[in-house]
This record gives sequence, structure tokens and C-alpha cells, in this order.
Amino acid sequence: MSSKNMLAPIMRALVGVPVEFLGVIRDLINKLAGTDGKLWYEKICTILREKADFVQVVTVEITQIITVLCDLSLLVRISVGKYDKVNEHFTESNFPHDPTSVGVWEWRIFDFGRFISSENAAAAMIAGGWDPAKLEYVLSFGEQYPDEQRKYPIDGLGSSCSLNGARHVPRLWGNCTERGLSLRDWREDAKRSLYDWGHNDQDNYRRFLAVRKV
Repeated sequence: MSSKNMLAPIMRALVGVPVEFLGVIRDLINKLAGTDGKLWYEKICTILREKADFVQVVTVEITQIITVLCDLSLLVRISVGKYDKVNEHFTESNFPHDPTSVGVWEWRIFDFGRFISSENAAAAMIAGGWDPAKLEYVLSFGEQYPDEQRKYPIDGLGSSCSLNGARHVPRLWGNCTERGLSLRDWREDAKRSLYDWGHNDQDNYRRFLAVRKV
């Protein structure tokens, strides 16, 4: 079929696409038309052959809450978590306080069960009505549920800082003897698939903290 003959059915199909999806379709067309178009074509074909089973796997119930208090310095927020190890780059300048984080929030841990980029993980949480956790939520969670991070590392994609030209996000981690607050690099884009969450790590997949207002 010629490109001219294909254009009409494509236009008819676009009429039925929800408005909120049109931006993604535009970006996809731009990628296919770009210098890496062949790579994107191959990746898209792989996705289209999969079953539509992208529902996130949730590891905890949503009935639990965290409370973010106001008028606390970052140092105090960290100290009440009683971590054994804290990355030195957790400073007010790297992570300025967001006053909108104050209040009571439901929380949920997302485990996507597959390799995933930071952008896709954040987008999936937002699409489900949840916000990727900022540092304030991560710290309140670590304080109020200290043993959860001993089970698996928990990352917050809602806050980040730039160090040496690279973007980093907060992480809770732990084991039977210690608990820590560290930074992990943001997994940027699908073109660098070997850099998605889950690759080159000690465990297969990562967990992400998300919140929503009670």
C-alpha cells in the first residue's frame, strides 16, 4: 500500500484517539521520522506484540498513611529517621523543602515487575492517580515504616538533584543490620534500555514510593 493510500485510514483512526493521547502520538511520529527511527520502529514492534498487561504490581495495601510535618529542617527530617548511613549530598540546597508536601497522604509501593525507565515509571504512577514520592514523603515513610526498606530498596522519583552533571533521586535501603538513605541515578530514556531500572543492579527490579492526598 502506498503512503498516500495509508494516510486516509491513519487519519480516521486518529479521530477516535482520546485527546490526552495525541501528544504521545505526535512524539512517537517525530521519533520515527528522526535519525533513530529504525531503532524506535523495532522497539515499538516489540511492545505491540506483547499482551496489554501493564497493570502495576502493588506490594502493599493503600490503607496506610504517612504524615509530613511542617516547620522541620531537612536535617531534622533525616535525623528522626534514625538511619545508619546518609549520603552527604542531602542538603537544603540540593533538596529545598516543598511546602505542598505537608499533610496526610496515602502511600503505595509500585513494583512494575519489568525493566522500566524513570520516565515510564513516573508516568505510570501519575496515570494511576498517584504522585511519585518527593524527598519529604520518602523521609516520612522511612521514619514511620522503618522496616519496609529492609525488604527491598525504595526509590522516590518525585525529587532529584544534579551532581556532576547527572540527575539523582533519593533511595531508602537496608538489611538486617542497618538502614540507609542514599542517592541513585535517574534512569533517563528508553533508547538506553540497558540503563533502565533493573539492569546492572544487585536485584532484578526496583520499588517506587508514590503518594496521594487523603
